[in-house]
Amino acid sequence: LARLAAGLLPGARVALWGCDLAATPAGQALVLAIARALGRDVAAATGPVGEAARGGSWHLGFLGTAGAQPADAVAASGLAGFQGTLS
Repeated sequence: LARLAAGLLPGARVALWGCDLAATPAGQALVLAIARALGRDVAAATGPVGEAARGGSWHLGFLGTAGAQPADAVAASGLAGFQGTLS
């Protein structure tokens, strides 16, 4: 993680898009530990990630140290064309 942190631009925020990553207290503790290790704001998903019709969302439910939703990693047009959820 130290090498990853060294490669981040100043002010960079980290978004963890793994389905349900922060859905439990243990997952939230992991996100906070990553934030401490990186010295960066980190947010993570609390449910399925992906198409709403399949139960997913592109909203990160656990903001951890971020305090606000990070910017979308993919343009809205690209998200609209994605069918399914991440595994």
